[in-house]
Amino acid sequence: AKNRPSLAWACEQFLGCQVDKEQQASDWSGELTGSQIHYAALDAVLVYALHQKLQEKLVDKKIIGYRLVQDCIRPIANARHHGVLLDVDRHQTLVESWTAERDEAKEQFSEIAGGIDPESPKQLANWLSGNLEAGDLTSWSQTAKGQLSTDAETLKQHAHVPLVRPLLDYRHAAHRVKTWGHTYQRHLCSDGRIRPGFQLLGARTGRMSSQRPNVQNLPRDPEFRACFKAPDGYQLVAADYSQIELRIPGVMSDDDVILSAYQSGEDLQRKIVSNVPGKPVSEVTTY
Repeated sequence: AKNRPSLAWACEQFLGCQVDKEQQASDWSGELTGSQIHYAALDAVLVYALHQKLQEKLVDKKIIGYRLVQDCIRPIANARHHGVLLDVDRHQTLVESWTAERDEAKEQFSEIAGGIDPESPKQLANWLSGNLEAGDLTSWSQTAKGQLSTDAETLKQHAHVPLVRPLLDYRHAAHRVKTWGHTYQRHLCSDGRIRPGFQLLGARTGRMSSQRPNVQNLPRDPEFRACFKAPDGYQLVAADYSQIELRIPGVMSDDDVILSAYQSGEDLQRKIVSNVPGKPVSEVTTY
């Protein structure tokens, strides 16, 4: 991910050496050259050297968090090795349905926009500039270059505008086909499983994340989630520790309000919200 410390960064920071990454962009599809083999082998050597160096720091500082993280590596590696089983036929049928919806949405957009490419920010910005009413133009955000913004957030803010609704419908349908359809198919292994890259501390909050493809933040569409299945003789089990982010600081801070709420079975989030206007918890509704 962007701005995440790399091996080269760690070597410069802790070993005081520069790592030449030129071979990283070379062609690795054919027979490997001597330079490529040296580059790959050096990665292993540097990781070992970093381990030795950082292990000293961890012992000196008595950081037990490192051991906790280390204990998670094997289970996560096993999770990637086994992968996630996908009902390929069901998924393909769903993708075909999504594709038809995308194409229909594009046709509806073309009826009002003509030959404008809905994927081109420049074409969209020019089209919107020439067709939006004055009031909408005034409130519309612009890019650093003075062009009308066409990012998802801006379009959602103007979803009430007749010209924007068909564009949003197309964007939604196209995103679904690309992200949950074609991307999944591209990462599908011959045994019908997807093996994503799980990153133990991938999120800024310290949570685990996954990529290539993302199998954690899935759409709530039951039809899509039904595409994941268990092998014969097994079942999928869903488990979630309710409000874990609130429970941990409650225990660490020994906060009486948080601890008493959980001990009595109250919904802490509702209780906190009720304290703001001073209303009973029973009057707090969910959104």
